[in-house]
Amino acid sequence: MFARFYALRYVCIIAIVALVAGSILMFLSGALHTYEAYQVFFFGHSIIILPGHMSENAAASVALIQAVNAFLFEFVVLIFSDGAYT
Repeated sequence: MFARFYALRYVCIIAIVALVAGSILMFLSGALHTYEAYQVFFFGHSIIILPGHMSENAAASVALIQAVNAFLFEFVVLIFSDGAYT
């Protein structure tokens, strides 16, 4: 009876690898937003086109908020993948 459940552990490994890959992608997204905020704040140019009503300081703040959001979501997904593994 338990042999059937032991066979499913390989399916769980696929899900865990996918979660870790998503976590790495969210980390890279957060790093890109941090780099964008750095570029806007210190050098005054952005990777993306700014709307006409948004100042450079506001664009840097928005980019940092998006970076924090990406890093927090990355952390949650990483904790979830660790919990699924153990």
